[in-house]
Amino acid sequence: MKFYIYKVIDNYSRKILAHSISRNLSGKIRLESLKTAIENQFGVSLNQQNFELSDENASNLDLIADGGSENNNFVIHDFIKAATSISIRKLH
Repeated sequence: MKFYIYKVIDNYSRKILAHSISRNLSGKIRLESLKTAIENQFGVSLNQQNFELSDENASNLDLIADGGSENNNFVIHDFIKAATSISIRKLH
């Protein structure tokens, strides 16, 4: 039996901000772990319609992801595009 562990890690402190475990490799599960990390770190509630962070927090959020299929797909790309109000940028 194979399981996938999804982690969102602060690149500076190496603190795990969110995690989940699944039997499937999926962009949807990755998105949920990403949203959980943002909610936990910044104390906001995200939904697909409306999400914002304060200006001081928005400038502190960069997304660094490897090229795995769970990170490089339309689910994550659509979230990043919609998240312009919270300044998520994908760094390569």
